[in-house]
Amino acid sequence: MNKDSLAQIFQSLTIHMYLKLIVFVLILYVFDWIITEVCRTSSKKLRTLGIEMLGLIFIIYIMLY
Repeated sequence: MNKDSLAQIFQSLTIHMYLKLIVFVLILYVFDWIITEVCRTSSKKLRTLGIEMLGLIFIIYIMLY
């Protein structure tokens, strides 16, 4: 492999990582909004469940990509 092809691979990986980060931040924002809306009307137990769901989604997201 020459340097040009290595640089291309590195650039594509970097773009993929940035896109992955942006998508993950959007997912966190949406779920944080959902949890906040639910917590206005519901109990603390439901908030804990929402936080556990966020953790589970994070683990699934990491495993898929």
